[in-house]
Amino acid sequence: MAKSQKAVGFIVKRIYILHGWTYNLDKWQKITEMLKKSGFEPVLLKVPGLTQDSEKSWTISQYVTWLESELSQEVKPITLLGHSNGGRIALHYAIKNPGRIKQLFLLDAAGVYHNDLKIRTKRLVFKNLAKIGKRVKDVPMLRAGVYKLARETDYRDAPEHMRTTMAQMIESDHTLNIHDITVPTVIIWGEHDTVTPLKDARILHKAIEHSKLYVIPSARHSPHDTHPRELVDILKEAVL
Repeated sequence: MAKSQKAVGFIVKRIYILHGWTYNLDKWQKITEMLKKSGFEPVLLKVPGLTQDSEKSWTISQYVTWLESELSQEVKPITLLGHSNGGRIALHYAIKNPGRIKQLFLLDAAGVYHNDLKIRTKRLVFKNLAKIGKRVKDVPMLRAGVYKLARETDYRDAPEHMRTTMAQMIESDHTLNIHDITVPTVIIWGEHDTVTPLKDARILHKAIEHSKLYVIPSARHSPHDTHPRELVDILKEAVL
């Protein structure tokens, strides 16, 4: 459980962070240290199935319930930053709990629904991954080819229950109504992101009323790792 804020002699800007699809937090260490030196108190949450042990598959509603539990001791509205899949969870949480969020930051967030060939292929592969896995598990080259077809090599080594989780995350995008986001929102994106492309940031910016958009030049999908100074500077400017 997250601890409630304590009274201090100066303002410390607490920011909760939902990381993306990763099994370790190494790439977040530099940015969290920089945030601490800049007057922030970063709280890097461990997401079940990824950086927190879990043997079950997760739906988006279960992740939202988990996040509600993690933040239950906070009295005041919180600042929440979600990266990639963490951004997807943050979007769903913000729609369900608008009164609990002071400000939402979306960093190269997933969640924007697409129906082009690439995404349809991805959904098809993950939806049927359990069946495919049984057929090709003993043929590594064939299994790798399936993931290459879906352009999701990052997830090819995921355990079966997390492959199911990813399928359910992708499917949840179809039910996400971005226009329902009413909390103050700041969208931060890598200029050359090929995982969640910059056009997704512009879709979010157009759909979310009064949102702000910052683009980090030359950055890709993980500005927190490759461009931490630029990200910290944006947060220092934008955090309420």
